Amino acid sequence: MMTERRAAVRALMGLGLLAAVMLVYLPGVGGGFVFDDYHTIVDNLALADADKSLSALFDAAMSGVGTGPLARPLAMLSFALNRALTGLAPEPFKITNLVIHALNALLVWALMARIVPSLAPRAPRASAWLIATLWALHPINLTSVLYVVQRMTSLSATFVLLTLVLYIDARRRQLRGLPAPRAWWLLSAGLALLALLAKETALSLAFYLLLIEWLVIRGARTTMSATLRRRLGALALAVLVASLWYFVREVEPGYRGREFTLGERVLSEARVMFLYLRLLLVPTPDAFALFHDYLALSRGWLQPPTTLLAVVGLAVISAWALARREARPWLAFGWAWFLLGHLLEGSIIPLELAHEHRNYLPGLGVLTAGTLAFAELLATPRRRAGAAALALLLLAAVTFTRATLWASPSALVESDLRHHPHSPRLWYEAGRLRLEAAGQDAGRYAAGITALEQAARLAPIKTLPLSALLMTAIERGDRAAVSRLVPLIVAQPRDTVGEEIFRGLVICQGYGRCRRDTDSVQVLANALLARKDLSIASRQRVLEWLAVFYARMLGDSAAAITILEDLVAAQPHNAPLKTRLAEAHASAGNQARATALASEVRAALPWSARFMQRGLLIRLSRLTSAAHDD
Repeated sequence: MMTERRAAVRALMGLGLLAAVMLVYLPGVGGGFVFDDYHTIVDNLALADADKSLSALFDAAMSGVGTGPLARPLAMLSFALNRALTGLAPEPFKITNLVIHALNALLVWALMARIVPSLAPRAPRASAWLIATLWALHPINLTSVLYVVQRMTSLSATFVLLTLVLYIDARRRQLRGLPAPRAWWLLSAGLALLALLAKETALSLAFYLLLIEWLVIRGARTTMSATLRRRLGALALAVLVASLWYFVREVEPGYRGREFTLGERVLSEARVMFLYLRLLLVPTPDAFALFHDYLALSRGWLQPPTTLLAVVGLAVISAWALARREARPWLAFGWAWFLLGHLLEGSIIPLELAHEHRNYLPGLGVLTAGTLAFAELLATPRRRAGAAALALLLLAAVTFTRATLWASPSALVESDLRHHPHSPRLWYEAGRLRLEAAGQDAGRYAAGITALEQAARLAPIKTLPLSALLMTAIERGDRAAVSRLVPLIVAQPRDTVGEEIFRGLVICQGYGRCRRDTDSVQVLANALLARKDLSIASRQRVLEWLAVFYARMLGDSAAAITILEDLVAAQPHNAPLKTRLAEAHASAGNQARATALASEVRAALPWSARFMQRGLLIRLSRLTSAAHDD
């Protein structure tokens, strides 16, 4: 009878958790796509063709090259299925995200039910549910739900949480002297792989497992087989080796396109950790934003002085938590979970400094420690219940308020801009959205241009706002604005700014996405190539896109071939460049030469190209199939 009653209570608690999540987030599911959603989902042609064949579905799954080292095929596959079933309406995408988040809330509850009794044996029985509900309703997780592309984060978390729950159950069986079925370990490995294929931050799973062994399954080393110890050690070593490989291959070159160095990013991240703590512990509506690019860089230990304070603060809290690990294991666990969860995206990888979605799983550590601390401080059940109810209501209110703003991208950006007026990305988004809604309204148009100009003033790297200003001027036929903007673009100290704007201009006009103005394209190309200090690499990339301009927009395949032949001679192992040359020959009617080049490129590609260069392989197949058709 008691067992049935407890099961009924748990069912009601689970339904209450799910209902709260749905009610809080539903106001935002009707909103549109934002920022990275466009190039990853909306403008991704591979997703549009995903329903045509299994091969096309695989192409769509692998179309996330550039999102991460593994291309995040599981997340991309989910986007492809969304688009195949419901088209490009944003609401079904967001509802899918919401369902994933609700499932994750239940998994967090299951995980905490296994962890909390070991960390705090005297904690109230409902602590695990409370932690899960606080986590599910916390506004810091909102972008992982309503920002469609951040499904990569939440979907990866689903499989991480499943792996952790299964792992703890297997280890608990061993503690009771029972063997853990081999199928459990195989399933755990499979779930971990799926987490990694959704997003590479799943590598943090290795750190979470070691933390659980240290503080949750504590003192049970004798129950861990030598095989399991070797596997955990091998997993940690694999993460280290993968990190070193990625550093050599991607990290160091990645800083060339950033406004900060590796050292500056690491120092800045110490301050970012305290921004995250502030958002987690004092979640006022004005503190949250779509972008946090207004943060000043740490140029040195005392530039700004809060850098040193942040580093010292992190060290002091870490030392304190470590010293209290026996008396308060939940403190050490929560703090270590938070730091280890940020170890990948909050250290050396050249990403933007701060994003709220990076706290999706790491923030669980802070909420766990905070909840168990209050449970210990508040002596009576009535006080605990009152504090819990107040916390839940406050979090739900803030998240509901934010979700309501997300129903309108314009309302969201304008609101965030009022609270964070030094964010260049918010000014850029405000300008883009104002221009989109302007039509023939001169006032709205002027407001949009003003916002883009402010974004250009604030942004350390001005590619986005200058590109938007130039394309808007071309679209409106404003020759004076084009003449004013071209020298400004060329004068940018970073070569990549002009190069990327030129590339975007050629793609936009060459593929019919915006008004064609060949004179403006030629003017920008000539101005960039006239720069004496333009790096060799940037010059080559500008020339490559100039060749595309000649072939696609002017129909001058001969000029394109001349440029590309010179470029290929200088870069004989550049497969995409050689493929472009083959396409130029095909356009000129030189099919035999095109086929020979395509075959040469295909033969030289590594085995990994079948997965990581699907787009290139499709282009090569078209070239060789055209020869067979002839």
